[in-house]
Amino acid sequence: QQRNAKQRFASETSKCPVGSKCQHICTACWQHSQCTLHACCCRSGSSSSISSNSSRDRIWKAQGLPADGSLRSINSIRAPAHDERRYRVIQLPNGLQVLLVSDSTADAAAAAMTVHSGHFQDPDARPGLAHFHEHMLFLGNAKYPREDEYNRFLSEHGGASNAFTMAEYTTYHLKVAEPHLHGALDRFAQFFISPSFDLNLVEREMRAIDSES
Repeated sequence: QQRNAKQRFASETSKCPVGSKCQHICTACWQHSQCTLHACCCRSGSSSSISSNSSRDRIWKAQGLPADGSLRSINSIRAPAHDERRYRVIQLPNGLQVLLVSDSTADAAAAAMTVHSGHFQDPDARPGLAHFHEHMLFLGNAKYPREDEYNRFLSEHGGASNAFTMAEYTTYHLKVAEPHLHGALDRFAQFFISPSFDLNLVEREMRAIDSES
């Protein structure tokens, strides 16, 4: 396995214009384990050359990543021997852990967020609050105020989304055509940054939740 890994790495870096000291950053897969920027130039056509720290910082900032090196990589993923997907776990400065998966055979990109809050966290006086909160996050935010913006963007780019509330967790997930992943993630992130909680939509969503019960 070690020999195969070395051969695979040699094959990858032979395609890279700067070899094993690759200074490119890939905004799609982030899987080149030998890259000094923990990124990949050899597996994607959507890479950008990094010639200096300032160039790197500009690209990282554009992708919403910290430019001070505070992005921490956690490479302890165990996968089946014949699993050709590539994995990486990173931890953001705010403590959020992210599992990245690269699958060259996938026909779409996907993302999900799990929040440690569910039915068990509902106040006694507000049963169903977690489920109601799940619904409201889809309905606009400060950056994208239109209530249908998120679903409209996904439907226009071959995607879809959904969410479910469980006893202790709520999970939101989406899929979209790969070229539009960043646009989808930008809209998705606003769920957790600046949701509108439009009072005009409260009654409608309460009825929707009742119909699902």
